[in-house]
Amino acid sequence: MVGTKALSCLLGYFILSAECYQSKEQKPLVTVTEGKLRGTVEKIYDGSSYFSFKGVPYAEAPVGAHRFQSQPLPPRNWPGVRDASKHGPICTQYDFTISQYIEGSEQCLFVNVYTKSLKPHAQIPVMVFIHGGILHVRIWKF
Repeated sequence: MVGTKALSCLLGYFILSAECYQSKEQKPLVTVTEGKLRGTVEKIYDGSSYFSFKGVPYAEAPVGAHRFQSQPLPPRNWPGVRDASKHGPICTQYDFTISQYIEGSEQCLFVNVYTKSLKPHAQIPVMVFIHGGILHVRIWKF
């Protein structure tokens, strides 16, 4: 009976340890000027993995008194750890399939970052993709 209890405790310890290790492995934490970001680890077709940080704000939304200003405001600092596992809201778009329907938000100044390295100041290639869409609904997220 004691052996079974000890085995159960030991097995529970290994399961919890594996869960904690897996959580750390799949949820990378980085610090940027505005605060901390918790991303994810994704895999591509060949099985190799990369780090993904989605919905990272790069400026304040140009609303209210900030509308039509020449200089965007930097994003505000956030408390704690920001979840960077999901895309940010889409920008305002007109849905041509349903007359007079607007979808999205003006609070949409976010960038998605995908990288193979988390080393600060690493000399790595960067690709910037500017979508040439027409602000039409259901445009793909990148």
